[in-house]
Amino acid sequence: MKIEQRIEGAMWGLLVGDAVGVPYEFHAPSELPAWDRLEVVPPSRFKRAHPKVPPGTWSDDGAHALCLLDSLLERGRLDLDDLGRRLSRWYEEGLWAVDGVVFDVGFQTGRALGAMRRGVPAERAGGPTSRPMAMARSCASCPSRSGTEAPTKSWSPTRTRSRWSPMATRAPRYVVPSTACGPAAWRAGKT
Repeated sequence: MKIEQRIEGAMWGLLVGDAVGVPYEFHAPSELPAWDRLEVVPPSRFKRAHPKVPPGTWSDDGAHALCLLDSLLERGRLDLDDLGRRLSRWYEEGLWAVDGVVFDVGFQTGRALGAMRRGVPAERAGGPTSRPMAMARSCASCPSRSGTEAPTKSWSPTRTRSRWSPMATRAPRYVVPSTACGPAAWRAGKT
């Protein structure tokens, strides 16, 4: 399998998994529906974490992953300042957020973005305990395990199956029908 196919599969898995999980965020395990009832559209009486967010919408996690992929494809390497600019555009403009709507910003993310707006370099914006940036710094100088270069910026992780590519400025709604994934679909052989 080519690296591009692996990246494509990983991104699709991340975005669909994220979209399935959005309604269930911030709930204790005991509050979640039974495993066989977890779907993109939660059971009718379930109190969704983000009731105004349409089912099938990915969260800040999906948008951040797309910002990272976009930066890697454009720059050909991990460039923390470029990634920081893209994350700032996500927050301020809705870059890679579904329909351009940012509906959830974590506390640490908000602090880091505020620090970057005040001129703190992206590498230090999360503070000394920023684990993702520390990991990124340590990996930025690591040689590629596969020995291959990063995919070129013209490569689209979704090829022609979707309306968006890494060079788009806004992501369209990607709605997964409630029957498209989840235990019920698996049992029915739909996946």
